[in-house]
Amino acid sequence: MQRALNYLHSLWKQLFNYRKNREYTIDNLAAEWAIRPLTVQRKKQLVLLQYPRSILGNL
Repeated sequence: MQRALNYLHSLWKQLFNYRKNREYTIDNLAAEWAIRPLTVQRKKQLVLLQYPRSILGNL
């Protein structure tokens, strides 16, 4: 617990500056939507490599 508190204390000023600024959002939704097409394509490729085309048909 002490280690976690020391870590929080070391970043305390930066956390409050981030909170005061309000220029940046706390979520990463924009980044997730930006990489979504890449991850969907990767998933399709992994599935196609695992199973023969005769089982899957035409995707």
